[in-house]
Amino acid sequence: MKRVIIIVFSHLLSSCNATSPIKIDEKEGQILVKKNLCDLQISFGSYGSGIPSKIQDQIIKYLNSRKGIKKLSTWAWGLEGESDYCVEISEEKELLSAKDEILKIIPPFSKDGYTILKFQGKEIFRTQWPPN
Repeated sequence: MKRVIIIVFSHLLSSCNATSPIKIDEKEGQILVKKNLCDLQISFGSYGSGIPSKIQDQIIKYLNSRKGIKKLSTWAWGLEGESDYCVEISEEKELLSAKDEILKIIPPFSKDGYTILKFQGKEIFRTQWPPN
């Protein structure tokens, strides 16, 4: 009976999709970026009054539910909550799907701070200040 419980518990753990971010310091984060280890890099910045925390929460919730993520690292770099996330994904199909889903979450315009998405080291999207 004990063996059956262990097998069932192990199966439940291995089928779990959640990926918790690993907090690292900014220097470690810059090494990941320099070595081009981030399949996706998401930056949350401020215009001087904080970051777009609702967008950050939505993206992190999405990433936590996502399967296929090998590693999710995060580091802070500013005084108002600015931070970056480095997402490492094992399969190209999963990577492309994650990129497309994150692009759907990021608004084109925001006064609440900006979000930048980089795909394999190249910036592909940046939130803009709303036009007048």
